[in-house]
Amino acid sequence: MRRRPLAAGAAVAAATLTGCTPWLEGRLAEWRDRALGRQPPAEVAGFEDPVPCGGGPFPSRGTGDGRHDLAIGSVIFRGLAFPHAPERFDPGMPALTVPVEVPPRSRVIIAIPPGRRPIAGLDGWPSPAATPREAHRAVRCLTGDLPGVFRVSFAIAGARCLPVAVTIDRVTTTRTVGFGVRHCRDETPDLSSSARTAP
Repeated sequence: MRRRPLAAGAAVAAATLTGCTPWLEGRLAEWRDRALGRQPPAEVAGFEDPVPCGGGPFPSRGTGDGRHDLAIGSVIFRGLAFPHAPERFDPGMPALTVPVEVPPRSRVIIAIPPGRRPIAGLDGWPSPAATPREAHRAVRCLTGDLPGVFRVSFAIAGARCLPVAVTIDRVTTTRTVGFGVRHCRDETPDLSSSARTAP
């Protein structure tokens, strides 16, 4: 019977911190969900647990003219479509970190297919992994009553096309992204079935 007071307290805290960072808003949303007994999206079951997205730049809106932005579902990856040279993803190069805009009241999972883990991985900020081995299969971004901007890092071993899946409100959208490759054909891997065998 204590769930309602806990949920109410989280809501009050969220209302008084409307100017807080996306990370803090995300934590409040997570606490609210736990207080209400909500579970994470079913698509995450059997996966390596997603790690948190990193806090985004301030102010909350991304900068730039948007020419190289990429939308996957209702999530916008700022600059992810920039045509990098293949050498950008040579061994020893740092992970590619981009701002990610997430709608309000959202629980977002960004993931790559388990079969691509030896060559690619995701991580948060401010200390992203430098290699796929050190990175993760998925990251999660949580927002409260306001939209949030986060940072997500892609650790890629060599120039290639890579399917990136975004799950928001239990709906998954996948787009194939070129990392040092100009033209990629969209793939739609079966993330749910392959996840059952993922480590």
